Amino acid sequence: MKKQILIGAVALMSLAACSSTKTGPCPGSNITRKDASVYFAFNSDELTPVSKATLREVAAEMKQCPYRKAIVTGYTDSVGAPVYNFNLGDRRAASVKDFLLQEGIPSYQVQVKSMGEQDPAACNTTAMGRAENRRAVIQFE
Repeated sequence: MKKQILIGAVALMSLAACSSTKTGPCPGSNITRKDASVYFAFNSDELTPVSKATLREVAAEMKQCPYRKAIVTGYTDSVGAPVYNFNLGDRRAASVKDFLLQEGIPSYQVQVKSMGEQDPAACNTTAMGRAENRRAVIQFE
């Protein structure tokens, strides 16, 4: 009887140890990324070499969690008309999605949307602030 209780306790401790070794939002992997951002030149939806490197890392992590979905939101600075900026934000998000698809991520894993000039990350009164606002943010569900 004591032997059976001991075996049961060891089994429970093993299961508990297995569940506690899972880290990050993807069980069984070491993925801890909560979100990622890439930045664009003024009035551009073209990815920079730095952005592509970031997106390659994101794609590699997404491949480890095929059920994990990403929402890509495109943003702009406040220069230009709001409708134009909304469309530019949409094109920025689409360029991120297209790159992820080229890296082998299935389209069902990536959703795009635009915020245009809404919800700035920084103040639009300085060149540095506007540069921070020209971005696409990838958030994981």
